[in-house]
Amino acid sequence: MRQSIKGIYLKHFPYSETSVVLKVFTEEYGLQSFIAKGIKKKKGAAAVLQPFHLLEIECSYNPNKNLNYAGLIKLQKPPVSITMDVRKSMVAIFLTEVLYKCIKEEETNPELYRLYFYRDLYF
Repeated sequence: MRQSIKGIYLKHFPYSETSVVLKVFTEEYGLQSFIAKGIKKKKGAAAVLQPFHLLEIECSYNPNKNLNYAGLIKLQKPPVSITMDVRKSMVAIFLTEVLYKCIKEEETNPELYRLYFYRDLYF
């Protein structure tokens, strides 16, 4: 069953010439990994892979798998001020690294996820 999962983009790793493995922090499932096939060869598709972007990933999620396939990846809310201001983008990169290093488990943490939405960084 296909579903839409919303999460905060943290990091990606190369998987093949055209694919990447995404690390996304979601409210429902915690830290999850997704394979995005062909994202490097689609024009402009890799532009959503920026620090602290809110993504909406359409996939068929299986909780028994460690790595799920991502279908359509789109921005949930475009962050205009983060991408235009160099200082805010550096703060976003720093906070993304800190969040990625702190979250190691794949269990849910809704309080930490909701804390992101109440910050003044994201306009």
